[in-house]
Amino acid sequence: MIFGTPVRCYVYVDKYNALKGHTSYMMEHPEEYDALTNREKNWYQAKFGYFVLIANYLKTPSQMLDEYFCRTNIETAFKTDKEYLKLLPLCKWSDLTVRGKILSDVIDSILRSKIQQIRKGSVYSLSAMIGKCQSLMCFRDKNSEQVYVEVANKQVRTCYEELGVTVPQKIDLKSYMTDLFDQNL
Repeated sequence: MIFGTPVRCYVYVDKYNALKGHTSYMMEHPEEYDALTNREKNWYQAKFGYFVLIANYLKTPSQMLDEYFCRTNIETAFKTDKEYLKLLPLCKWSDLTVRGKILSDVIDSILRSKIQQIRKGSVYSLSAMIGKCQSLMCFRDKNSEQVYVEVANKQVRTCYEELGVTVPQKIDLKSYMTDLFDQNL
């Protein structure tokens, strides 16, 4: 019970960290390690990889561990996003601006994550790929609602090909917007 709530404890040993920590301790403190009893030495074999997850619901140990690592990945993504997107401080902005910035930054984060997944093994870094993909010049003909795209050079075409995107010569803006909204409904 914690604060009157029944909880379950899931005890794990991360063998890699346990072995690494145990080996480091033996190398850095040889006299102390030799003086330990066998029982204490057994504890030191697990100590550096020992951790406990506490939950107020029942799952199998493997399900709980999977859930923990998925949560850790999400937290890592949020931490990276906060640093990369420079979300803070938000207190200086109006409510409308904050909402727009957060929406824009979350969309940027999702796109950046997707591009990183796609570009594994690419010769281009993420920033180089984004820079090259943004370099295409376009102009809009207001009379016909057409957007004309310049002819991409070889490096830009390579980036788009790695992303699985074909660069069109022109885009009918009205059709594009209709298709975009129909796909997301």
